[in-house]
Amino acid sequence: MTLDLQSPPTSQTHASAANARLVMPRGEALKVLKAQLERGLDIKRSKIRYVPELERAREAKGEWTTATMAFLKQMFNTPAVADECQNWVGKVLPEYADLNLFIEHFYDEMDQRLRKLHVVYRRVQDLPDEQPAKAQPPPPPGKAAAAPSPDYFDAPAATSRASIPPPATAPAAMRPKCGAFIVYEHDPRAQAAIRDFCAKLGFEVVEISSDDPRTLTEQLDQRPQLDFGLILSRADAPPKPFELGYCVGRLGQKRVFVLSPSDDKLTADEHGLLHIPLDPADGWQLHLARQLKRAGLEIDLNRVF
Repeated sequence: MTLDLQSPPTSQTHASAANARLVMPRGEALKVLKAQLERGLDIKRSKIRYVPELERAREAKGEWTTATMAFLKQMFNTPAVADECQNWVGKVLPEYADLNLFIEHFYDEMDQRLRKLHVVYRRVQDLPDEQPAKAQPPPPPGKAAAAPSPDYFDAPAATSRASIPPPATAPAAMRPKCGAFIVYEHDPRAQAAIRDFCAKLGFEVVEISSDDPRTLTEQLDQRPQLDFGLILSRADAPPKPFELGYCVGRLGQKRVFVLSPSDDKLTADEHGLLHIPLDPADGWQLHLARQLKRAGLEIDLNRVF
């Protein structure tokens, strides 16, 4: 049985995909394809508002794409079908592009990959079952044969996903929250207090120093999974606008905070970024914990006291 993905084929890959043959029972192939479509739709429905959510969605998309390509290569006698589904070229966005553009790019890629995979599903569904069938008794007189399975998008099916192995990695939600602790003002006492505060809430922190020969962007790029950013800086020596903008673009405005031992009151700069004074009574801890909780991080405020 052949699988005609494109008709007529416009390239060697298309032609190879059009001549691909199933090497597993059609029913089993349909179950695998349907389960992958459902998983892809779940990923596409992810609500993305901040950079950490986008990174988790990208990670899930990568695992889903890898698994889908592996299944397609096992289903057919040629990798051309997998190559055809993998063939996707999107826009190249600069690093400083608006977060909304990256989110839109993610959804567009998921749409195109799901459409291609659905084409494969429909083509396999339309193929005649050439596997030798077991002898079945004829239906009783006057009783019609069983109707074929409904189309994937026309009826809610109850196909089991037991044939699809679960991801080897733990869900992203179980990963400990990790923040970037960017030190512009070296103050051992303040640095220790901030590290203790994060440890008390169960957060990991990656300390990044402005004295490092690597740029701030290079150091942040080496840490793809960050959920928030804390910047230790004096009020009269704020971070460089480009570096501050990169942090906000990477982590989201509501998850970046400037902490200063020399500030005497809570302020917000012209960009809406919150500046929190490190008061001697440690009142900053409860205020910062509340802000992180409002930004979507799971925090037990009782642990602050």
